[in-house]
Amino acid sequence: MLWSWKGCSSAGARRNDPGNLDLSVTVLDSASCRFTNQVLSHPTPAFLETLKVAGISFQDAVADRQAASDNHNRRETALYAQSLERKALARN
Repeated sequence: MLWSWKGCSSAGARRNDPGNLDLSVTVLDSASCRFTNQVLSHPTPAFLETLKVAGISFQDAVADRQAASDNHNRRETALYAQSLERKALARN
């Protein structure tokens, strides 16, 4: 697990939020595996204040962030898997 400050954009501003990034690979059989990417974010007091000033509920911010993460993963997962496959095949 990697703990980091990750960059995020919201309401026209860039900020860094603390979070955990957990990447794992599980062998399924001799020819395939499952890659898992989990992100756990922690809101800072400044972020919560920004939401309050903007009139955005924390629940709405969570839903929006989840939708953006899902969209990103839908677009990037196949590309990342292809990159991992190329690296693995290059070793053989």
